[in-house]
Amino acid sequence: MNNRIIWLFFCGILLAWCASNSWPQQGISSTWMESETTLYKIGAIAPISGPAANYGEDAANAYKHAISQFNSENKNIQLELIMEDGKCNGKDAISAAQKLINVDQVDVIVWWICSAETLAAWNLAQNSKTLMISPLSSSPDVSDIGDYVFRFYNDIDQTQAIIDYLDKSNAQKVALVYQNTDYAVALTKTFKSNYQGEIILEEKFNSEEKDMGIIAKKIADNLENVDIVVFVPQDDNTFLSLLQAADNEWIIATLQNKMIGTETTYSTNLLENASELLQGHKVTQFPPLNSLWSDAQTFIADFTASHEIKFSEELLALDREAIALAIDALLHNAENPVEYLQQITAQNPRNGYFGEYYFDAEGDAVGLQFFVNKVVGNELVIAE
Repeated sequence: MNNRIIWLFFCGILLAWCASNSWPQQGISSTWMESETTLYKIGAIAPISGPAANYGEDAANAYKHAISQFNSENKNIQLELIMEDGKCNGKDAISAAQKLINVDQVDVIVWWICSAETLAAWNLAQNSKTLMISPLSSSPDVSDIGDYVFRFYNDIDQTQAIIDYLDKSNAQKVALVYQNTDYAVALTKTFKSNYQGEIILEEKFNSEEKDMGIIAKKIADNLENVDIVVFVPQDDNTFLSLLQAADNEWIIATLQNKMIGTETTYSTNLLENASELLQGHKVTQFPPLNSLWSDAQTFIADFTASHEIKFSEELLALDREAIALAIDALLHNAENPVEYLQQITAQNPRNGYFGEYYFDAEGDAVGLQFFVNKVVGNELVIAE
């Protein structure tokens, strides 16, 4: 009898101890014991090969850097990055998304640059309820796709920044030169729909175009009627060829650097190969690094200690914000990470690498303001 009483007393103490030490069922890390580790998979699709490979390499390195840093600082949660090459086209993006969702079963996808990739494969994310974050898919059509897609860049915002600058500069007559790709054509279409001035010359060239001298000659023939040249290339290598051809036709000297272009017209590659030709050139994108929050500058300094920047510091910081957003969404609710982004509203903005922003009902970021920057030496400064 005494042994039974002692046994029941011991069981009561054990049950009380277990109750007092049970783990709360809130938060991603609180559902696991200290001795266990939970693993979450982040898929990433970027143009690792092809004409936009410089963008893709930076994105991949930024994602790897962020996840390595997170894993080194956390014990109970670990993240795995699974990269796929979207090659900046819809067909390869669909294959990549199918693998990430159906085979790798990732928890979230960070989709980088090309609108063609996003527009081709968004329904795979939508149907599987997989959160998709796209830092740079800029086509206005992205606003109209599923409610599991969120993005930072929008052609409408960027072209409005260009138009505002043209109006401020009293540039009423422009030459418009753009590449025949999904990105460049969509942005150019948006520009043409909103620009009230006169387009003196409109020149579209194919990606396989080898002789940029022909295009430069057409610009030169119309210089006396042009206030400014607007460039919309797909990639920085293409713009490098255009710059060199324009210089041969004395266009840059004649216009006194009255040129403006999208984010694809500024990169470390261009600075290394055509710095003199770039001086004074205007570029539309988010604010230059020297005006960003200290967290962004700290990240860039840490990143460049072990990596070379292939494109630009500003877009690299955008990559870092995207992966940080994906990680925070998983930490908030791994079962339904989209919930975190849905809660980033005008009343509850996120303070990210580019300051405060929120997402509207279409999943477009609001508050990430485009600026017209100009090249001075080897960096960007906000144009006056």
